[in-house]
Amino acid sequence: MLTEQQKNNCLKVDPLAEDFGITVRTLKDKVIKVRDDHSCNICEAEIIKGALARTRVEIFDNAFHTYYWCNTCCLAMSNLIDNTENADYEYQERYSIGERLRKDRYDRENIN
Repeated sequence: MLTEQQKNNCLKVDPLAEDFGITVRTLKDKVIKVRDDHSCNICEAEIIKGALARTRVEIFDNAFHTYYWCNTCCLAMSNLIDNTENADYEYQERYSIGERLRKDRYDRENIN
């Protein structure tokens, strides 16, 4: 469970900051209790209905885009703001986990 300070810190981190060159309008960015199951956009963890997660809704390319980040990734984001020891490594490791899972899924789906 995230504390209020951790929630606030999490929201200070922009996990989509590397998406350069596109005009984005953010409609919502907050930590919520999710009403449906989702996957984390960083680590691919399952976010189960009722769990706390960060969500962001944006408009770009004339379409709505919704993102979700799990509690563990939110904590890693918060630790970046707090300058916790190894925070950058932990945050990057969350991305590495997701990259491996996405690659494995892609490989399974594209086996001839």
